[in-house]
Amino acid sequence: MEKEFIHFEEQDIPINIHKITMHQDGNYRGMHSHAAVEIVEVKYGNLCCHINDETIYPNPGEIIFINSNTGHSLASDNAEIIYAQVDVRFFGETISNDEFSNLYEFISDTRAKPYLVFSGNREIRDILQKIYAKYFGDRISNRWYLKAYIYELVAFMHSEAFIFPPTVSADSFKKIEAIVRYIDMNFRSPITLDEISQAVKYSKYAICHYFKSVTGATVFDYINFLRVHFAIKELEQKSSSILEIASSSGFSSPTYFNRVFKSIIGCSPSVYRKYSTEKPAKQRK
Repeated sequence: MEKEFIHFEEQDIPINIHKITMHQDGNYRGMHSHAAVEIVEVKYGNLCCHINDETIYPNPGEIIFINSNTGHSLASDNAEIIYAQVDVRFFGETISNDEFSNLYEFISDTRAKPYLVFSGNREIRDILQKIYAKYFGDRISNRWYLKAYIYELVAFMHSEAFIFPPTVSADSFKKIEAIVRYIDMNFRSPITLDEISQAVKYSKYAICHYFKSVTGATVFDYINFLRVHFAIKELEQKSSSILEIASSSGFSSPTYFNRVFKSIIGCSPSVYRKYSTEKPAKQRK
């Protein structure tokens, strides 16, 4: 599966919108994924959409939301579509800017719905129409309206529990709070369940049970999540070697680093560095 790296012309307006008429061999994009949420609206014709292991056939007028880092492809020989790509990470920091934002992002990723289909939903149709009008108009004079409507779009996705995690109850969170604090402070060092157990005064069984019940994933899934996202910042901001970044991120070997990085991000660290540091091509306004 191809990993696509999306560049936005204006970083404070993280959205790209395209109008496409599909024809001839019928394949617009093979299976790929990217960090942005993709919103596909079928104007007319027949569209086949593969999302992970599922295949759906949306009708004209229906709108598909495909979550970030979800494999998908589109195929048709007669469809006209309009699709938007939105980087919701820009808004996640605004909505969940607190001590445990890493945990919230992790839960959001592990529990995310891969896609949603809306048919006849007037609210989302009106939001998208406002965004299209401002995006394809005079974007300079419309930028504040456009930003406001994108926030409205993100709020809609949040209300549908499509992005960002559901609220974790205070009682549930209290069970793993000490575990999360310890991991957040020590993930760049070797960590064992024995060490966590000694630090938080829970048995190893209790640590694994509580963490899995609250997050839906394992303790070591969370540790690797933190290490990979720390490595992403290093890859983007520093010229250190892959070996040095693997070590500074807490991985025991570059081989293991490459394997875990690819399983979470969808490509190797070297490929990520290459594409994430390329200057975006100039886009038409």
